[in-house]
Amino acid sequence: MFEPCPIPPERIEAFLRTHGLPTGPLEPIVGQAVVNWVFLVGETHVLRVNRPTVETDDAYTERIAVPAVRAAGIETPALLLFDDSRDVLDSVVTVYEQSPGKALGRLPIHPAKLPDLYRALGRQVAILQQRITAIDDPHGWLDLEEVVDSRAVLETARRDGRIDALTDEWLARWIEQLHAAFAAPREKVFAHNDLHAFNTLVDPETGAFVATIDWGDAGWMDPSTDFDTVPLWAVPWMLEGYEREGGTVDEGFIGRILWDAVGTLLSWEDHPGDEPWAPKLSSFWANLVRLTRIPLDPRWKPWLPEP
Repeated sequence: MFEPCPIPPERIEAFLRTHGLPTGPLEPIVGQAVVNWVFLVGETHVLRVNRPTVETDDAYTERIAVPAVRAAGIETPALLLFDDSRDVLDSVVTVYEQSPGKALGRLPIHPAKLPDLYRALGRQVAILQQRITAIDDPHGWLDLEEVVDSRAVLETARRDGRIDALTDEWLARWIEQLHAAFAAPREKVFAHNDLHAFNTLVDPETGAFVATIDWGDAGWMDPSTDFDTVPLWAVPWMLEGYEREGGTVDEGFIGRILWDAVGTLLSWEDHPGDEPWAPKLSSFWANLVRLTRIPLDPRWKPWLPEP
């Protein structure tokens, strides 16, 4: 359930005035984030107030990541202010420029526009990986890579009685098939690590890609990481754009994407709130089925499950 920000508007306005920023009108973005209360400030800025019950890690990660990705030419709104003084508001507060784009997850985009949108997102990922080779992070604020252990997830599902014997045997074979994707060594790259539909901004009229937002999970990770949080059926389009921009798809790239997908399918628990950004387990299953109904290039074949 979305909890309205308890901070009186006049205190938020006082904070903005302290920093010489426009004061309003303030428009809360309902359900946009579980970490922050988010406000549109007129037509120029976005203000994010870290909730006091939530760790501030994401805000500090963004403080490091956003200037770096902006300098690399990645389309993302500029971070205009980072304030952890708690002088006016007892919280970590960030202010961003306001993008003309709207969250993909909030718009009824025509299916015919999705291929080009995800190809553009794939190009952004390739640019990100190629242009950012080092970031000054003396405090270790960038996120660390977390790899799902699909073997352990299957074992938990088995122990909890959430899977029948025939499906268990089939999934166990597929998981071992996918584990081969980790055999080849690979260098870590800089990744956004959360490119879901509410962190992808598009032009509401044309459906064209505009920008990515929310870099609170960014860090050095496997090159396939930024393909894990988009719908599986969109990955083939995203890979097209990624490779056109010079991204390299190694032999196990697709296998590692599917490895993460299987672990998610077996372990995901729906978010208890009604936040629109929170994906549902049924959506993950539907995305897998949808993937199997579209043309795939031959590189997918070694990683798709046997009947």
